Amino acid sequence: MISLYEQVLIIIHCFIIGLFLGITYDSLNVINNVICNKKSFKSLVIKYIIELCYWFLIVFITIKYIIKNINYQIRVYTVLFFIIGVIIYYQFLAKKHRIRLYFIVYLIKNKINPFLKKVLLPSELFCFFKNIKLFKNLKMRIKRKTKNEENIIANTNDNN
Repeated sequence: MISLYEQVLIIIHCFIIGLFLGITYDSLNVINNVICNKKSFKSLVIKYIIELCYWFLIVFITIKYIIKNINYQIRVYTVLFFIIGVIIYYQFLAKKHRIRLYFIVYLIKNKINPFLKKVLLPSELFCFFKNIKLFKNLKMRIKRKTKNEENIIANTNDNN
């Protein structure tokens, strides 16, 4: 038998997990809308695969929590407070969270990503390789070597 104190703790934990489920699913939707913003078939398939992986992960985390903290006992009020947590998130917190998340994704996509490209892949490095012309004429050099090798093989066959 679980005491009243333990039941209240389980209710609070389930409510917090419900909030977590709402926040993570909403975040996943925002990120999916930014990454897979095209309406093509390929983008929709990728979006559904990501959501399927998300739900497998969430079910695993939730079951792991139930096994560890609730001692394998799923009561009606645990599921009810999961649902109440999600509903409260979507009613009161979702709009502010989405605005912040879209702002963060915008910053990453338009401000931080170009900066990292400049820092990690500077154009001076590519200009250096361009000036060497090592990669430009590589294909021509390979063709010349194979022709030279073919000529050498042909000359040795003619001499025999």
